[in-house]
Amino acid sequence: MASDTDRIRYLAELYMNAETSLLQEQELRAAFSKTDPLPSDLEELRPLFTAFRNSELPKTLPEEFSARLEAKLEQEDSIAEQPKPAVSRPRTFALMLVRAAAVLLPVTGLWIGYTNTQTSAVATRPEAVRKAITDPEQAYAVLENALLLASGKLQKGTRKAAIEVHRMHTATDILHPNKKN
Repeated sequence: MASDTDRIRYLAELYMNAETSLLQEQELRAAFSKTDPLPSDLEELRPLFTAFRNSELPKTLPEEFSARLEAKLEQEDSIAEQPKPAVSRPRTFALMLVRAAAVLLPVTGLWIGYTNTQTSAVATRPEAVRKAITDPEQAYAVLENALLLASGKLQKGTRKAAIEVHRMHTATDILHPNKKN
């Protein structure tokens, strides 16, 4: 009796953890169907396993169930086989516009940048400067100004680059918080 109770207790624990097989569940139903008294912790579970004992459950499914199930499956298959509708016209037009913009914007930007460098290069050609300056002191002053201008632009570019590198590190830290640089 004690080993039967331990077995029932073990199977009930498996059942509560959803780890029983169908045979183990049948064994539990059979054990709780008996009128033998069980310990109080197992008696609490008796209604769980005896609830359907007296009710008349169908042993087989009605024939119309199979016919309805097959009809439903055929209907789903026919729906799956139907071709998908084509993408609507406005959607493809919008996609075409986005693609055109993606190509034209960088090209336009490069063209504007190229034309700006060409116009500024014409004004600062070395041969024009060389012909206009004959005095060595004046040449030194022009050269000094040119070097100061170049130095200032390089410093400005270096500062901008440092700011952008810092922004990239910040973004990387946000995207990968656990990674150390």
